[in-house]
Amino acid sequence: MLRSLPRARSDPQPRGRSDADASARSRGIRLSHVWAVAAIAVPTAIVTATPLVTVDLAYHVRAGEIMLDTHELLRTDVLTFSAGGNPWLNQQWAAQLVFGAAFGTGGWLALAGLRSLLGGLVLGLVFLACRGAGAPRRIAAWLTLGSAFVVVGFLQPRPQLFGMVCFGALLWLVATRHRKPARLWLAVPITLLWANLHGTFFIAPLLLALAWMRDRAQGDEGRGRVFLVGLATAAATLVNPFGARVWTYVWDISTNPLIRRSVEEWQPPSIRVYVGGAFFVSILAVAGYLARRREAVDWPSLLGLGVFAVLGLTSLRGTVWWGMAAPVVLAGLEAGRERDPRPDPTSMLNVVLAAVLALLVVAGFGRWIPHSGEEPAGMLVSSAPLTLTDRLEQELAPGQRFFSAQVWGSWFELALPENPVFVDSRFEVIPRAAWEDYYAVSYGREGWQEVLKRWDISVVAASREYQGDLLPLTSRDPGWRLVYQDGDGAIFVRARQLAA
Repeated sequence: MLRSLPRARSDPQPRGRSDADASARSRGIRLSHVWAVAAIAVPTAIVTATPLVTVDLAYHVRAGEIMLDTHELLRTDVLTFSAGGNPWLNQQWAAQLVFGAAFGTGGWLALAGLRSLLGGLVLGLVFLACRGAGAPRRIAAWLTLGSAFVVVGFLQPRPQLFGMVCFGALLWLVATRHRKPARLWLAVPITLLWANLHGTFFIAPLLLALAWMRDRAQGDEGRGRVFLVGLATAAATLVNPFGARVWTYVWDISTNPLIRRSVEEWQPPSIRVYVGGAFFVSILAVAGYLARRREAVDWPSLLGLGVFAVLGLTSLRGTVWWGMAAPVVLAGLEAGRERDPRPDPTSMLNVVLAAVLALLVVAGFGRWIPHSGEEPAGMLVSSAPLTLTDRLEQELAPGQRFFSAQVWGSWFELALPENPVFVDSRFEVIPRAAWEDYYAVSYGREGWQEVLKRWDISVVAASREYQGDLLPLTSRDPGWRLVYQDGDGAIFVRARQLAA
């Protein structure tokens, strides 16, 4: 049974002191509010100023455009010619519609704005969840900054970012379930949306299960409601165009050996990349905090930390859930401590500081304002060889297929929609035999010319970074002619096509 809160004192405050406190509040905000703004605004400003990563984003934009134009859900591949017409369990269709609509409305500026909005929302929800778990405002702000340290690399406009927003919302609902029990039912429609946005929707019932185990261990009377909400969220994952097959999709993606071997973010975290290093630093920080605590840590908290730590250890992309959940668990451990003894002054200077922090986010949009159309500036998008793309467009006839680096596939699907690419980022859609042919050509293995001939490919756009072995081989081969090259790569055309 929940302990009853002590009654508020009925003794009236001296009138002069009450008036003075009200006057002070009207003259500014507390310093802890500035910390809260900083925890959200600073990471969001950093993200706003960074380039957009097109490796996944561009093909999602293109898929959204197609569905908006045709008013039909994409169920088969229409983007590559190696898998053209093959079934596509397009679980992330709702996110694609949002990306396509944003791009069609405001181009790259709109996508950058959407990224900042969603990224700020993720951090804001982590802060609210930490506050809901019982942490004072200043500590909640520091925990949110710690979360940003781990997850900032994932605040890119891709379907996973929508999943992060859904997860943040559920963290907040779960953290406040004892004070607002009826509000927990909002987890059901949020999970329904999540199941149509990104394949990490399975975390929703997992989070509710962890909350139920905590409440059951503590004998909380609301554990029955948490159990029912958990069952409802599991059922909500089935409300999508593909039904229960989305669970098979999640399993196939996570266990696909080709994806595990070829995609860095599906590999275990490593200190060689920022995301992995930040994850391990945060693990050490949490372990140090737990070791220094005088009070014993209850097993449900340890279980929650352990579950999300394991998710992080399985893959780089799994570290994001640890980065969001761990601060909320730690906030719950801080709930029973005495209030922060440090002063929390109210001042108009705090208002100025909060405004400056908010302006940092706005300032980051300055470089994006000229790019409200489909033509981006070179430094604002990555994995998008703009000059090479312009020349490639001149070489290709409408409908002509070509070979390019996988990392460019998504970009070309958006920039050259009339010309299907060989492969893109959807490892689960493209047949394994096609991937074997892709690597045979990219690494210049014996018989690479025959592979291109078999696929009727007469134009090759090779990347210097990812297909360095192919470039000299194609340059020396008499069947191919170099027609363009720059710092990104080179374009080769079959000799007979050039003669024609």
